[in-house]
Amino acid sequence: SMLDDPHGDGVVPRPDRVTYNTVIDAYATNARPKRVGGGDVAIAQPSRSQLNRDDSNSHHDPDSDPDSPEFDPSSEEDPCDAAFRLLREMRSPKVRVEPCLKTWTSVLSACARSGDPTRAAEAFDRMRASGISPDTKAWTALMQSHAARGDLGATAEVYWRMRTEGVAPNEGT
Repeated sequence: SMLDDPHGDGVVPRPDRVTYNTVIDAYATNARPKRVGGGDVAIAQPSRSQLNRDDSNSHHDPDSDPDSPEFDPSSEEDPCDAAFRLLREMRSPKVRVEPCLKTWTSVLSACARSGDPTRAAEAFDRMRASGISPDTKAWTALMQSHAARGDLGATAEVYWRMRTEGVAPNEGT
């Protein structure tokens, strides 16, 4: 948990929305679709944050920052479950940080890259229930959750729902 005492000195840094978004993105980046029936699964594509990252200007070394939350890519926790856990944690009375569109899109991406369209739909519905309107990236993540399972019919259905609601596709859609 990001609310643990990292140094054992009784001081617990309070993570902010950016911290949560970054950690949820890390789980999404490392997510792989679950194997169904023992067959091969296509490797997930790089996340938007990976594609848009400008590493030439990056001078931050997370290993040198003792207050950076730990991310263990070898963790047995399902990335989609981890994203929902972090979502609950950030909304807890201890933290009280409300998720933004970026947060919800990161959760959707974790579920999409895990190949879990049911949980992605749950996140999408929760996002909308909280009053946040999905943008093209959120709709695309929901489509990708179906595509990761090979369900092209459901992928197309989400696409047409997006268009019906007036959201224009982009080259990533």
